[in-house]
Amino acid sequence: MFSLPKAKEEIYKDLKKIINEENIIYMDEDLFVYSYDAFSDPFLDNEISTSRADIVVKVEDKKQISEIVKYANENKIPIIPRGAGSGISGGVVPVRGGIVIDLKPMNKILDLKIEDLQVTVQPGIVKANLNTFLKSYEFFFPPDPASEDFCTIGGMIANNAGGLKAVKYGVTKDYVLSLEVVLPNGKIIKTGAKTLKYSIGYDLTKLFVGSEGTLGVITEATLKILPLPQHRAIIRVQYNSMETAMNAVVAIMKSGIIPTSLEFLDEYTIQGVNSWKYTGLPEEPTLFIELDGTEKEVFSKMESVVKTCKAFNPVTLEWSDDPATLEKLWSVRKNVGVIMRLRKEWTRLWGGEDVVVPISKIPMIVKRYQEIGKKYNIHISCIGHAGDGNIHASLHYDMRDKEKMFPIIKEKVFNEIHKLAIEAGGAIAGEHGIGLSRRRWMKEQHGESIEIMKAIKKALDPNDIMNPGKIF
Repeated sequence: MFSLPKAKEEIYKDLKKIINEENIIYMDEDLFVYSYDAFSDPFLDNEISTSRADIVVKVEDKKQISEIVKYANENKIPIIPRGAGSGISGGVVPVRGGIVIDLKPMNKILDLKIEDLQVTVQPGIVKANLNTFLKSYEFFFPPDPASEDFCTIGGMIANNAGGLKAVKYGVTKDYVLSLEVVLPNGKIIKTGAKTLKYSIGYDLTKLFVGSEGTLGVITEATLKILPLPQHRAIIRVQYNSMETAMNAVVAIMKSGIIPTSLEFLDEYTIQGVNSWKYTGLPEEPTLFIELDGTEKEVFSKMESVVKTCKAFNPVTLEWSDDPATLEKLWSVRKNVGVIMRLRKEWTRLWGGEDVVVPISKIPMIVKRYQEIGKKYNIHISCIGHAGDGNIHASLHYDMRDKEKMFPIIKEKVFNEIHKLAIEAGGAIAGEHGIGLSRRRWMKEQHGESIEIMKAIKKALDPNDIMNPGKIF
């Protein structure tokens, strides 16, 4: 027989009236699994390490969610919607306890209408599984986060996920046609329409996309899908400096050809890749450029992009349309987050910075990052989606200087990085969301308009039960 604190025991007893007992998690060792996501920030370690949900419920349908949320609202109990926990902003950490709603069991494909270019799904379906299903119809859902093998569609919608293909295909919000949402009072609403165009009043669908679970629980989504491209090719090109590589990026985007993906990795990252699993990649600033379309279109575009790249005197330049080569190179890119944790010379402090700036500002931003690193005696390595200006920075420091470096990085380096992006006309996050990690720069980013966001939150969630402590 288990023993629960009285308040927690009351929640447990009440939830048993709504959901099967076997779908309620209450033991501390099990709750621990739901106390964190992929986010790691030593400055918030204390807040995260003490965060525990009171109860986790593995839900199976929208009626259960509606009743649970209504109960929580009446009793002012926090609700934290959760998918795979693959986010890197602390967005699903239950910092105020409460009830975590585990949406993974709701993973069905509900409807497919190829002729209408759309599919309707539950929020718990894994993105890669959805595309495996769609591939048999020669279609796909384009947003392409590095975590696609395990992230859920609901999580992608909640964070407006982007990814490697965003430069051509856009981000999650560009593909969400309609939503079914449980509001904080338990009511279920539908937003949008199952059409490719929509112009009827306020766009409530876009309001919930990127809201990080702070406005309601998504229970169903109708998504736009596209035909799979017939052919793909990749260009790998290295330069002798990051500034030159970034200038090449600007030239490519000005040329009139929009690549499917245009990714960059600095030389430090390539060194890490080679030390992890030798790939033979030259340890120079590197661009991965993917093109897709018909075979004829791909080779025509590639000829133009190669010509542009060569104008900046690359160290090496190779291309391939071999599927195995594409898979190998994209595997390198998608795993660099893990790879960089294995570097021996420095200790990796944080690798989730997510600023996004106008494309023309990328060379300046990368150069200023190098200057900031030298100024504070840290190493800032960069990767990211160069084609849409999204830069992911990892901060590395000598662990022997930990006590000295922590306050400098927290109060100075992070501030300079984010203020630099805002001053450049950019934003503090391009695809990773706000969660816990970027709350302190929201006012600077939005100015007085942040009060409108707070008013919307207050109107929909007056008791502040939906994922409290996030964004604001």
